[in-house]
Amino acid sequence: MASVLMCLCVVNPSITDIQRLDLIRTIKAIHMVEGSGKLSVPPGDGGRSWGPLQIGLKVVKDVNGRYGTAFTSPDRLDFRKSVEICVRYLMMYESKGGAEQWARLWNGGPSWRTKTEKTDGYWAEVQGLMKGN
Repeated sequence: MASVLMCLCVVNPSITDIQRLDLIRTIKAIHMVEGSGKLSVPPGDGGRSWGPLQIGLKVVKDVNGRYGTAFTSPDRLDFRKSVEICVRYLMMYESKGGAEQWARLWNGGPSWRTKTEKTDGYWAEVQGLMKGN
């Protein structure tokens, strides 16, 4: 998770130490939900989401557009790059958020606040895994 810390220094240097730790714990839990903690995971969402964090191509495009990065579709299969994409995406939409906001955003997209009931189960699963850590 060193890539999380390095990425945060660039993306959101004002993030607090508590947020840093929460972000690492949240991403670990997301990895467990999305990929059972494995590095090689079959595509999900009908083939639209790839890699250990099950990243959709729209997320990659959003991150590249916002940060001027050049992540590619196959980068979603690389754990380190998928974590970098995830951190950038979460900070792009919820830079002042916490575990709940990040998990719901990852599951429901930027408009998750208008459909919280659709992300309740996901958040409960992430939260349960975080309590176990």
